[in-house]
Amino acid sequence: MWAFLRHPLIVALVGIIITGLLVPYFARRWQNQQKALEVRVGLVTDMSECAMGLIARVQGVLRLTRDSHLSEEQQGKPPDELRAARKRLRAAREAFEVREAVVGTKLEVYFVDSDIPSRWDTLARELADLADLEGLEDPVGEAEHRAALRDDLLLDGLLDRKAVLIKDVLRAPWVFPTSWVPWRR
Repeated sequence: MWAFLRHPLIVALVGIIITGLLVPYFARRWQNQQKALEVRVGLVTDMSECAMGLIARVQGVLRLTRDSHLSEEQQGKPPDELRAARKRLRAAREAFEVREAVVGTKLEVYFVDSDIPSRWDTLARELADLADLEGLEDPVGEAEHRAALRDDLLLDGLLDRKAVLIKDVLRAPWVFPTSWVPWRR
């Protein structure tokens, strides 16, 4: 019954099928998965650079505000270093707006049926609100209001939510645009 498989023509046909169809199929699939991983890593890198650049500026202003609190009470105005840090924060906030929009667009393209793009938008909006809040010069009577808002925004876990969002980007099913086939990790 299996004697026909020994015929050289059958062996050649099986070899052609394996090398002509199966090998390219698995090679293409592996390449697509590698490309998908590269894109995901690029997205995560963009998200982290975008968010952490702004967070670092906010933390710098917070540190200088805390360090110069006694100085402000004595002089009645913030020191020049704090004003310069707030100015740099406002510039970083403007750059953040462009970068977060680019990241948001990429997320919308790659995660079509997911809540990841909207979660990124929410996180970016909260980061921008925090930067706007810390970038302001201290008007009289606003310090307590700013402290309460800062605690709500900062202690509410912005960094934790960013970390969870990044993990979800790495785990979530998505549509790879070159094939429109859902690729899972």
